[in-house]
Amino acid sequence: MPRPLTTNLLTVTLLIFIACGRSNSRRDTFNDDQVSIHTGELIEIDFSDSNYSGLQSHVADTVTEFGWIINYLVRDDSTKCNDVYIKCSNGEWTGTYKDAEVLLMRRYFIPVYAGESSSFIYFTHGCATDCSALLVFSKDSNCQFKDYNHVIDYSVECSQVLHLTDSDFENENQIYQLSLIELTKDKTHKISYNNICQSPYKPSCIDTVIFEKSRVTVKSSLLEKMGSDTEIKQTKIVDLQ
Repeated sequence: MPRPLTTNLLTVTLLIFIACGRSNSRRDTFNDDQVSIHTGELIEIDFSDSNYSGLQSHVADTVTEFGWIINYLVRDDSTKCNDVYIKCSNGEWTGTYKDAEVLLMRRYFIPVYAGESSSFIYFTHGCATDCSALLVFSKDSNCQFKDYNHVIDYSVECSQVLHLTDSDFENENQIYQLSLIELTKDKTHKISYNNICQSPYKPSCIDTVIFEKSRVTVKSSLLEKMGSDTEIKQTKIVDLQ
């Protein structure tokens, strides 16, 4: 016995509804597949991306005279617009430094290659307003990075760094103190003064630094005490032998 016409129409309508539902489901799945999946790997910086506007003039991959390769990278994940990674490699030796959220700051905060010796690679960068810092990579088996803030001066040839200590800011009305770092020995020498530096830019109280392998000479101009106009000029010599 033939089915009523209304039943046939209902069947056709139901089939069309199911087909449309499947079609939309397939289309939704297709769109999901097109969403970019981050690999989490370190990748090259795409300087054509507007998120990295002006970055290319501050960072550049480099091959040093000693054959070390320096790469600036980002991680292919949600941090790719925040963090920069600096990778130093030479054959089997590799070290990577993560500079967290540096892309959210002004570009001069990003370490840039400044030179090398047979033992170290040097990068300079800002650490605050009127603050210079030095990032140092050691070419030994540890392949480690060390960052020094409030740097007054440094010597690539002698592998030495002179910088202010935290005491200069915590007790600036009482003391002026420096740290001299011998990178090759991983040794720190404290240089303390009983006078003060009233300048907002603390490194300006150091007039001259003479780096030598056997000693370092530091000449300074400080005030006798807080509120005093009496200038005290001193020369201090640190014997490194």
